[in-house]
Amino acid sequence: SVLTAFHEVDNALTAYATEQNRRDRLAAAVTANRRALSVSRMRYEQGVADFLNVLNAQRSVLAAEQELADSTTLVSLHLVTLYRALGGGWEGEPGPAPAPIPPPNPVRPG
Repeated sequence: SVLTAFHEVDNALTAYATEQNRRDRLAAAVTANRRALSVSRMRYEQGVADFLNVLNAQRSVLAAEQELADSTTLVSLHLVTLYRALGGGWEGEPGPAPAPIPPPNPVRPG
């Protein structure tokens, strides 16, 4: 039973760390997609590109934000699994929430 408990803790730690790394990469992707959206808006406003580029960039931002939200949920679930594998600890104060990503600028079709 000790080996089983150790195996559960090891699996929970691995899943938690892996998902945290994934969440960090997704946060960077959201930031990059927002920058791309800003550039596509500027290009549209200057008449260099059509609005379809802006729409595609918005779709990319929304998809990345959804993946980031899903990953944040999984990080929390893996943390609960880790606590459970370690034997509880539910009564403690919650840890700090991950830093929020600032909202994108509003779309201004021109």
